[in-house]
Amino acid sequence: MDKQDGQSTIKVKINGEEPKSQQEVAVHDWEIVDQEVAAAADEKQDDESFDWVLPEIDEIEVKEFKPNYYAPVTEKKKFQFQFKRPSKGYGLTVVISAIIAIFVGVFFGFSILKFIVSEEDHLSSRATGAASGTSSVASNAAASLPSLKFGVVQAGVFNSKDTAQTVLDQLDQKNLPSALVPLDGQDYIFIGITSNTTDASALAAKYKKKNVDVYAKELTLSSSQLQNLTKDEQTFTTLTTSLFQSLSSEVSNGILTGQISSTNMKSIEANVKKLNALVQIKQTKLVNLKKDQLSCYQSLLNFQKNKQTSDLVKAEQSMLSYIQTYSSK
Repeated sequence: MDKQDGQSTIKVKINGEEPKSQQEVAVHDWEIVDQEVAAAADEKQDDESFDWVLPEIDEIEVKEFKPNYYAPVTEKKKFQFQFKRPSKGYGLTVVISAIIAIFVGVFFGFSILKFIVSEEDHLSSRATGAASGTSSVASNAAASLPSLKFGVVQAGVFNSKDTAQTVLDQLDQKNLPSALVPLDGQDYIFIGITSNTTDASALAAKYKKKNVDVYAKELTLSSSQLQNLTKDEQTFTTLTTSLFQSLSSEVSNGILTGQISSTNMKSIEANVKKLNALVQIKQTKLVNLKKDQLSCYQSLLNFQKNKQTSDLVKAEQSMLSYIQTYSSK
């Protein structure tokens, strides 16, 4: 190492030889370097130091903080199914509940069925009334049964009901029709009804041959006033008298000749259909009159089919019952 001008030099040899190009490497004293670095740091620190001037800030009034109160939110309980073991009486409760449910169901079922049936009957009645050209609605009108004139075969008139009843029993034993009809304070026994006095006389002659003390006459029943009649009942008061004449004529004809007219029966049948169409007949007197006429017609049909004399007796008995009801107040 050579010293030049107070500086130290280092020579580097490679493989014992100095390279052709030699560069001088300066070796500095580390203490001098430390001093220079420290001086530079002090200078930098002096440069970086300065006086801090803070800006003036206007005072801002800060409002008092007041916390807001919120009601606590109650957390909804979630539904939880809890299985409880049934008690000992649970099975009995279920059975009783089932029986009650069945009973209630059956009760309502029958109630609804009854309502439906009654409604159908009501509609059927209205349809029948409409088909016959009559109304089944009550009109609260007044009407009268007209006076009725006809021929009768009379078996006696009595002041004592006991005596009259004895004669009725005797006629019944002979299989003859009969009826007790109170008129003008006396009791009359009739055994035959005809549409006219001619037929009544012929019928009386036939009964006399059976040793029955009778005689023929004409009888007129006065009209009777009826109140609060339905439309059907009003129609019945006009229809019943004409049907009576037809039925009584055919019955007497059957008793006298043993035959009835098919032509007359067809005419009677048409009037009976009109009678059957009158469904709103409520007054007892009219109900009984209708019943007697329908019964007489049915007995004539039976005689027409079977030729049994007993059917003619039943038909005549129905006509006598009709007169008995017609004359009642």
